[in-house]
Amino acid sequence: MQIERDAELVAKGEQQMLQLCELVLQCLQSRDRAIVESCMEFLTHLNTVSVSERHPQLQEPLFSRLLEISLKQAELPQEFTSWAEWGGDEDEDSFYRFREQILMNVLDSCFTIMKPRYFHAIAAALQASNRWQVHGTSSSI
Repeated sequence: MQIERDAELVAKGEQQMLQLCELVLQCLQSRDRAIVESCMEFLTHLNTVSVSERHPQLQEPLFSRLLEISLKQAELPQEFTSWAEWGGDEDEDSFYRFREQILMNVLDSCFTIMKPRYFHAIAAALQASNRWQVHGTSSSI
């Protein structure tokens, strides 16, 4: 598979590859679900490469940032009240498909790298917000 070969190339951590990963992290901030899913798939494929063979920046630092961004992507918008009233770009089925399939793979990858720091990051996200849209997301993770 092409993306797995790419993961090996990226994992070497040459400056251009580190810049590519930074760009992919920036693209994860998009509200376009297709872009977000492609970026998440790309970054999670780095876990096909042994941690010992990866550049240090492509270990916990990358996955810590990926977790932070992913938690934000899993939140319901601040103005959301219910699916019946929601007039946003995304429907309920695609939102839950994203959370249950794509996001779960990302979270698994983050946990694999971060171990106990993963739980600290989730707890910090919960403590940092009083919005129910955030708490509903984090409690389902």
